[in-house]
Amino acid sequence: MPGHADIDRAGLEPARAIAARIDVDPASVSVAREHLSPQSARSADALSLIRCYQERESIVDRGWDHPRRVPLAETDEGQRLRQTSPFPAILSPIEAWAITRACLGRVART
Repeated sequence: MPGHADIDRAGLEPARAIAARIDVDPASVSVAREHLSPQSARSADALSLIRCYQERESIVDRGWDHPRRVPLAETDEGQRLRQTSPFPAILSPIEAWAITRACLGRVART
């Protein structure tokens, strides 16, 4: 049975896939930006969610070099940001879940 550390490591794999996709097509960061704006508007009544989306928007707006390092960092901040990616819509939910499930499957088999 996977533990918290295994789940955290599995969350790193979709972040790596997102980084690889943006490395190939840096313009795809605009997809994340376009996706964050409506989410932020829908959450206007929830202060904690607004702060979350503002943080993600500021990460996305910094160009690509800095934001690339943040979600990939194997730190508390990196792990926290991977819980809700600052780069939504770069991977579909199905792609992200398939990557995570495959990683957790490898853990379960060991």
